[in-house]
Amino acid sequence: NRSQNAEQCGLVWIFLRNGGGEAVRRQLSEKGLPVANQIWAPILPSFISAVAELIWPLSDNCVFPRSLLELGQHLQLQEYVRLLAEWCSNNRETRMYLLATSFLVCHEYHKACMLYQKLAYEHVPTEPYIMQQIQRVKSSDASPEQSLLPLYYQHVIKAFTDAPDCIITLAEAALKRTPRDDPHVPVLWSLLFKHQLQLGHITEAYHAMIQNPIADHRNNCLQQLVIVLCERGQLSTLVNFPFKGVESDVIHILETRARATDALEQRYYDVLYCMHVNAKKYRRAASAMYEHALRLQEEAGTLEALKQQELCLLAAINCLLLVKSEDAWVAMPLPVSRADRSPKRDSTGEEIPHALTRKVEVIQVEDMRCKLSLVRAWLLLSGSSRDPITLPLSPDETVLLLVGAGYFNLAIHICKQFSLNLDPVFEGVVQHCLRSLPVQTIQGARAINPQWIIENPKAVLDIPGQAWLLLRHYLKQYEKERGTTRYHRLVASKLLCNGFLLPPWLIESYKERDAPELLRLLIAYSRLEKATDISIEYIDAVLGKGKEYFGLTSSLHASSPPVWLPHTTFDRLLVALKSSANMESQYQKLDHKLKDYFKTLERVSLAMRR
Repeated sequence: NRSQNAEQCGLVWIFLRNGGGEAVRRQLSEKGLPVANQIWAPILPSFISAVAELIWPLSDNCVFPRSLLELGQHLQLQEYVRLLAEWCSNNRETRMYLLATSFLVCHEYHKACMLYQKLAYEHVPTEPYIMQQIQRVKSSDASPEQSLLPLYYQHVIKAFTDAPDCIITLAEAALKRTPRDDPHVPVLWSLLFKHQLQLGHITEAYHAMIQNPIADHRNNCLQQLVIVLCERGQLSTLVNFPFKGVESDVIHILETRARATDALEQRYYDVLYCMHVNAKKYRRAASAMYEHALRLQEEAGTLEALKQQELCLLAAINCLLLVKSEDAWVAMPLPVSRADRSPKRDSTGEEIPHALTRKVEVIQVEDMRCKLSLVRAWLLLSGSSRDPITLPLSPDETVLLLVGAGYFNLAIHICKQFSLNLDPVFEGVVQHCLRSLPVQTIQGARAINPQWIIENPKAVLDIPGQAWLLLRHYLKQYEKERGTTRYHRLVASKLLCNGFLLPPWLIESYKERDAPELLRLLIAYSRLEKATDISIEYIDAVLGKGKEYFGLTSSLHASSPPVWLPHTTFDRLLVALKSSANMESQYQKLDHKLKDYFKTLERVSLAMRR
């Protein structure tokens, strides 16, 4: 009928306008017929014959259906193939191939997949057009006797970029029919692995990886599997997956990725930790967490990095506590810089490269606890300070900042861990005392429970006069050894040089420990009256009156062990008193007491000679 003729003429016209006409002219030229600048009448029959030959289904070419595909005439192509399916055997494989490609372009992936498989069900299609497509996949150095089947499937698979399930079907079909020793088998297994992983089929992807006969392909697939699971957040799947025979490879991949990825934004160290703990390799788990903590300290100075660092150190400590004490350590390699050495050069003047030597540092539980204390201190300082602090800080710097912020107990804890003296702590407490109420007013200050002081040292400073009680508590707590006066001397010197009187409790404690040293301090800071009173008390103690207040175990007696007095200090005090106009009475009192002492000493000496 007319409508069908109009449609056919339309398709023929489109065909001739978009490539078919060129094919006709080329065919006429090959026959020796001139087609340019000639009158159409003589060549029109030949032209029509050539067009009919191109369109005729029984001809050897397939230009017409290919043009329909290229021009996007998919419905017409599908109808064309349907009409010829029952009776035309010429170019049957090519028509099926073009129809499958048409389905693929129209996103009918499963229809295309079935047709492509059907084409290669019994043998690889060998028609010229399909062979031309297959040759595009074949490498230049491939041997001619290689099987075309995997090449055909590789060519087809490339077209299914948006249909991984179809790629899996095609790859499995290719592997079933391809010999295991074919060089294209590893590529097919890799394709199968890639798209199984893309669909989240972890077990199937792992199976495809294991089946791959080439080690490099297996390693690449395993690395991709580990990275994808980490990036997707499927950490539980990764940790609990039975990597039989490749556990060491998985650990190596995780370690490499962990060290190559930003320390703050990653999960590889956490996965390493979990895998080692599952395998009961606690030292390796501790090593992973400690390495992460070190990298966080070196590469990130944010509050979030500090919080992560604290968690890493806690995890590392817990792991080492699960092993025997003699095995509770990890070894960390440290690079050694050669920046302090001049470069060595050869005879041509070229610098000779030096291999970077490495040292190994052994880290024990106590070392980790020390670092954990520092991190917690930095967290506390970062949260309470208005000004940002530059991290990392040395233990000494950390102690100074803690003291300045009033965190005395934590400062003392860090000092003890790093074997530092407590001088900065006592200096800080004394400074608070100097800013607090004068020493004369603290007699009425309410006593504080020592345990509450330990738990709330900073809060004590907010109570008027109580800083002095905190100072007293620390002196009593941290200078217990008899005869030691390091912190007593420091506190007394700070108070005296700032014009403060020494509190009675400090004098009593100092007298019991080292009265001569206390006297020298008082004389050095011109506290002559107080020095005189203590000197007289000291002489009385030696004579037997109140010896327990000066730490004496015996007094001046013929049957007692010998005792002594700091006569040089007394002489200095007498000289200072005599040179002061208003200290005459103090001079007389001390001089009189010394004369009494010498009389008693003479009497005891005579008694000892008898």
